[in-house]
Amino acid sequence: MATTPKPLASGQAANSLTTVYTAPTGTSTRIAAFAITNTTAGALTYSVSLISATAGTARSVATTIAIAAYETKSVTGAIGQVLAAGGIIQIGASAATSLDYYVSGYEIV
Repeated sequence: MATTPKPLASGQAANSLTTVYTAPTGTSTRIAAFAITNTTAGALTYSVSLISATAGTARSVATTIAIAAYETKSVTGAIGQVLAAGGIIQIGASAATSLDYYVSGYEIV
């Protein structure tokens, strides 16, 4: 099996849960790092869900977590989690384009 470290997703969170990564066909993915940064002068909240390709149900790993102005937090509930092919990462924020996120991990073929 080949294990490839790579960035999985980066961008600005929408104001509702939105898919930011889907594990490719024939691949499983392990999340290694997951950071969210508030780029505004006001407090916000964020939520993160993982969706199993087989069960299809969103499972929250962070629900309405407060994040202060200019703060960066690690989404510890996602780190180390494994997604099978078709598994999904979703991120949502209380205000669109106010939270930056960066997710990295390993794709295993």
